[in-house]
Amino acid sequence: MGGAAQQERIWRHALIGLASHSGVTATVEAKKVCVDTRLQWKQAKSIRRDAVIRTTLALPMQALRRMVGQAE
Repeated sequence: MGGAAQQERIWRHALIGLASHSGVTATVEAKKVCVDTRLQWKQAKSIRRDAVIRTTLALPMQALRRMVGQAE
């Protein structure tokens, strides 16, 4: 859903801003490393806490609630 790329942009922006606030001009380098190639099915339950998924599911519900609330 693009969440990982967006998160990388946010971190990059935050780190550049922190450097700028400290009076330093910096570039940010990121390196992705896969530390375990095995699937960890025991962690699958944590998907319900994923912010991107929760937001994606919540936005249509909020719009629907607004429409129903305006009709009353």
